[in-house]
Amino acid sequence: MPLEYDLVIIGASEVGIEAAKIAARYGARVALVQQGKLETWPIAQRVFLDCVFSEIGQSPTADWQANPVERSQQSHRIAQLVQTAIADYQRIHSPEALGMLGIEVISGHGQFCRKPKPGLVIADRRILRSRAFLLALPQEIIVTIPGLAEAGHWTIESLLMQPDSLLAQPKPPTETQVLKQSLTLVGEDEQTVALAWGLQRLGHQVTLITGYSHILPQADPDTTFRFQAILEAQGIRIVTDADITQASRRHDRLWLQLNPSQLNPPAMATDAVVITSRRASLQSLELQALGVHLPLELDDQLPHTTFQSAKCLVYACPASAAHPYGIAHDWVQRILLAPWQRSSAHPFALYELNTPIPIAGVGLTEPLARNQYSRDCAVVEAVFPALALSHPSGHSSNHASPLYCKVITRRNGELLGAHGVGEGAIAVIELLHQALQLRLNIKTLRNLHSLPTSQGAIVQQLAEQWRHQQRSRWQQELWLDWFAWRRAWAMGRGH
Repeated sequence: MPLEYDLVIIGASEVGIEAAKIAARYGARVALVQQGKLETWPIAQRVFLDCVFSEIGQSPTADWQANPVERSQQSHRIAQLVQTAIADYQRIHSPEALGMLGIEVISGHGQFCRKPKPGLVIADRRILRSRAFLLALPQEIIVTIPGLAEAGHWTIESLLMQPDSLLAQPKPPTETQVLKQSLTLVGEDEQTVALAWGLQRLGHQVTLITGYSHILPQADPDTTFRFQAILEAQGIRIVTDADITQASRRHDRLWLQLNPSQLNPPAMATDAVVITSRRASLQSLELQALGVHLPLELDDQLPHTTFQSAKCLVYACPASAAHPYGIAHDWVQRILLAPWQRSSAHPFALYELNTPIPIAGVGLTEPLARNQYSRDCAVVEAVFPALALSHPSGHSSNHASPLYCKVITRRNGELLGAHGVGEGAIAVIELLHQALQLRLNIKTLRNLHSLPTSQGAIVQQLAEQWRHQQRSRWQQELWLDWFAWRRAWAMGRGH
């Protein structure tokens, strides 16, 4: 007999598990189809970066960088903490633990069907029927570089969790056990960039290769170029507009052929390659059975949208998010509490990197906004002195840098997006993210006096600058003429 649920979640990703827990707390009947293993690599990377940026300190000493034994011992301690965090996460989110919260956990894979009833068919031929389905699939590594599978490569999981990895050695190293120095990361998303900075802090020589013109392609270009310059100043080499066409192993080193390349000759040697790019495949779900036909560019990746289906509601959100709980909460509220809202609009996606010099953003970038709204688009940019937003003592960190902010609006003041890089960027962008969710106008932000002190002052200054920019040309010329007349009158009176 088909089973009835209020919500069926497909994928044991962070977002999927959080969505299941939130829906169960509302009292909904929830099923979680794991669709593979429990996704643990985001936990591993988060713990690793927290350890690197906190335990090592904001500015490691030159002696520590020059001492391979001390560096290896520190890496070993970090690897132990990562493995402990993964074990705790797996225990807390085991099928038994989730079952105690009222969530039915179903192992294995499933695919959609149309007959005899629309639903999701799982391994034992049961059909899960629900009023709504949420796709939160775990993302998997996809290796497309010729020769790399034979030559060997690392992933975040193998790098941080396997006993024989570069970091997780089975016992504290001796003087002869020196970490490999040269690492090449292939990718450009938040996880890749954060991992590159963390590995550089451990003393590795890090090169980041991307086929895009800049890293973080989903971020605003102006903000990204500033952040990219910061990374290069830290010693991270970034090669853009380059694809790896061939990988081969020679004399215990990996050789990578690039095309087109900024290198001369167009090849480079490295000790190890770390693949971080991930995608969640939709092909195995058979969405066509529900009448959903994906565009060609979405056949092998998970979009952030609502699929329009006459059979049932199917929602999709990327598994990797800056705030898994917040993304899950937004989607569950929309699915369970407001199911009549069937538009393709989705919650404003927030990205952030909590690195020593952070970068964050939400909403539309400037190119997307100008493409969508053309002349009905206004952009405000400003640079603020370094702030001590993250330190209760009031002292800024050793990496304090000026805060660059960009706010994108329509001419009527409707907020479209906000992006920032530098000290305090995350706090300011999170505040603007809340304003976006509440549909607040930038004119309203200028008059709010209940905002947090530092972040509120920055937001109000941005709102005031926007108001000044929106003055019509004749108003600006009138003010200029007024001040010029007043100066001339004062000078004449003085004579």
